[in-house]
Amino acid sequence: MPRASAIATHADRGTSWMAPEAKNEDLLYVAGGGSLHGWVRVYSYPQSKLVGKITGLDLPYGECVDRTGDVWVITNFLDTATEYAHGGTTAIATLSVPGSNAYACAVDPTTGNLAVTNTSGVSIFPDAQGTPTTYTDWGQAYFCTYDDDGNLFALTGDELTELPRGSSSFIIMDFSKNETALRNVQWKGRYLVVGGAPVSGKHGSPEPVYQVSVSGSEATVVKTLQLVVSRERSDNAEFCVQGRTIVQPVDSGKQIAIWAYPAGGNPLKLIASKGAEKFDTLGVAVSPAK
Repeated sequence: MPRASAIATHADRGTSWMAPEAKNEDLLYVAGGGSLHGWVRVYSYPQSKLVGKITGLDLPYGECVDRTGDVWVITNFLDTATEYAHGGTTAIATLSVPGSNAYACAVDPTTGNLAVTNTSGVSIFPDAQGTPTTYTDWGQAYFCTYDDDGNLFALTGDELTELPRGSSSFIIMDFSKNETALRNVQWKGRYLVVGGAPVSGKHGSPEPVYQVSVSGSEATVVKTLQLVVSRERSDNAEFCVQGRTIVQPVDSGKQIAIWAYPAGGNPLKLIASKGAEKFDTLGVAVSPAK
C-alpha cells in the first residue's frame, strides 16, 4: 500500500500511528479534539508534513518537552500528565495531577522537575515522578515556563509570577507592560516571551508578544512583536518559540500559524485542518530530534 494511502487509512480508523522517519526529525506536536476523542497530531518541523497521530486522549491541553525530547501531554478532563518518547505513540509514564482542570506544563532543564498548572495553582513533580508539591499562592495558574537556571514563571490570572529556584513561594513580578490579559509565557534565550491580548479586541487584530528582560522581581519589555492573523485570534492557546520561528493555533484553533521570530508580522505558513476533523486545538510543542 502506498504510504499516502496508509496515512489516510490510519486517520480514518482513528488509530495511533507514526511514520518511521519521524524519530529522526524535529517534530511539532499539536494537541486537540474533545473529551474521550482527543488526539495529538505530529508534524515534521518546520516542513509541516503530517508524520503521525496519538489518539485516545481525554481533552488534551498544554504540552511541554524535556531535555531528552520526550513530550508531556496534559489532559484537562482526567487531570493527568502523560509522557511520550520523541516519535513514539505509546505512553511511557502517566502522573496524576492534584486539583482540577490541569492546563499546561514545563520541565526544569536543570533538574528534570515537571511543573503542571491547574485551578489550584502549580504542582511540581520532582524528576517528573512521584508525588508533587503544590503551590497555591495565587490560585488558578495557566501557562508556565522554566528559565535556564531553574526559575519557574507562571501566569496566574492577569499576573506574571515567579518561583525562584530554591524558594518555597511564588512572587508577583513587577511587569512594566499593563496588560488586561496575559496569554502565554516561554523562556527563550535571554528573554521571557510573554503573549498579550490584541489591543482592539477585534477578530484579526494583531496579537502582541513581548520579549521581556528579567532582573530580580522586575520584568521589563525590551521588544514588542505583532503576530498578524487573518481571522479569529487564538484565545488561551499555547505558543512555542523554536529557533527563529514561533508557532501558535489561530482561527479558533482550526489552523496552526508559523511566524518568523522575533520579527512577527504575517505568518510564514499556515497548517490547516483537513476533512471533518477540525483542529480545535490548544497545545503546541516542538520536540527536537535526538
